[in-house]
Amino acid sequence: MEQFKAMEGKTIETVRELTPEEIEAMGWYYTGGAVPLVAVFTDGTYMVPMSDPEGNQPGALYVDGMDGK
Repeated sequence: MEQFKAMEGKTIETVRELTPEEIEAMGWYYTGGAVPLVAVFTDGTYMVPMSDPEGNQPGALYVDGMDGK
């Protein structure tokens, strides 16, 4: 888990869907199904959930404690 230490202390500025251009740049194909999410930090770095370490396709993100606010 050492590779994720760089995310500690960062602040998420926005969470949004990837654009079709970003999806293509990642080597994925938009098929009209689920659109991958990206969390963009205030320093411009970002995080995209993936199904595996090779980045073969977008992945799921489980978030607990969300109350809709």
